[in-house]
Amino acid sequence: MSATEDEIISIGLPYFRVVQPKTSTAAFSESSYLRLGSYIVGAAEEDSLLTGLKTTTSTVSETNKSAIDQAGDAIKNEKGDPAKDFNATSQSTKVYTTTPSAPILSSNNGALIYTDSDLQMNVLGAALQKYGKGNNVEVTTADAAYNVKAGKYDLSAANGVFIKGGTKDAPANIELTAGGYIKQTAYGDLDEVTYGITTKRFHGIANDFFMGLKNNFFFGLETSVKLAGMISIIMSAEASFRLSTRFSLTVSKDLNISLGGVLNIFVGEKMDIIVGGDLKGVIGTSVKIVMGPDTKMATNDTKILTATDIKMAPVGDLKKVGVNLTVCEFDLKVEMAAIKGGEMAAQKKTMQSTVTTLATEFGSAYFTTKTINIYG
Repeated sequence: MSATEDEIISIGLPYFRVVQPKTSTAAFSESSYLRLGSYIVGAAEEDSLLTGLKTTTSTVSETNKSAIDQAGDAIKNEKGDPAKDFNATSQSTKVYTTTPSAPILSSNNGALIYTDSDLQMNVLGAALQKYGKGNNVEVTTADAAYNVKAGKYDLSAANGVFIKGGTKDAPANIELTAGGYIKQTAYGDLDEVTYGITTKRFHGIANDFFMGLKNNFFFGLETSVKLAGMISIIMSAEASFRLSTRFSLTVSKDLNISLGGVLNIFVGEKMDIIVGGDLKGVIGTSVKIVMGPDTKMATNDTKILTATDIKMAPVGDLKKVGVNLTVCEFDLKVEMAAIKGGEMAAQKKTMQSTVTTLATEFGSAYFTTKTINIYG
């Protein structure tokens, strides 16, 4: 039935209806309409006034993932919708599946409010609302805003909270801004998926506490620039495997202090180029084993020992020098075979004569009591 001037207020059992039409021949959809109770007669005329929204009830179940499923998660989505293949917050070891029930249709009984214009409510006191079978709000053509100017806003859901911005074909943003701090706590798994550029800016102090197993897989180029001091303390074993070339540039002092043993194993060639001084101090025993030729080139070589110097060369000891000067208190030399040229023997006698003359002229007790052997 259509709304007329005589039907502005209709009272009957079991409903109460108020209609304010724009014209005397206006339909219900061209009016402000209020109905209390169950509408019995002419219900089809109210079809255009209904929202058409539905509610559901959801449950959450937890299952463990297989190792194959965990390995396939990294490539499963192929840069599509981040929520496409994952039903809840975790894709690592467990799956939390949210299962909604079949849509719950409204009986359309009770209170029905409709207006073809704006609906304004101004409540100076508190507005208390309680819904027994769900709450579904839809904004069709404009933005929605909810402001709490003095107080706090609590949102709690027993079976999960899902916030989505846009769609895969029409993406949108989600922004969180806190004037104080943001706290995030996960008593289960925490999963973060990002497709695109990630930018983090931090000003202050960062503390990371980690207990457990941590795996990092990085494919691509990584650049790290640190303009301040860094202290790294490792209280357990550390293993590093590198299958590529490593380039390290240090433009300041490099200090390494090890309070335990250090074992370096190189399979291949190693080259050290030092521009400047090289100082090595060893307090204890120093052992060097070379399974192959050992070549050393230097302008000057100085070696100062406080005890014994032992050198063993089973095959041969070849040395070519300009001047050989040896001063010793005791000289023991065993020669299985010796070849000395006559010219070298003559030069030896000449040098021995010169040393004896110097000892006589200067009266040096050192030269007169020591034996000097010069081998040609």
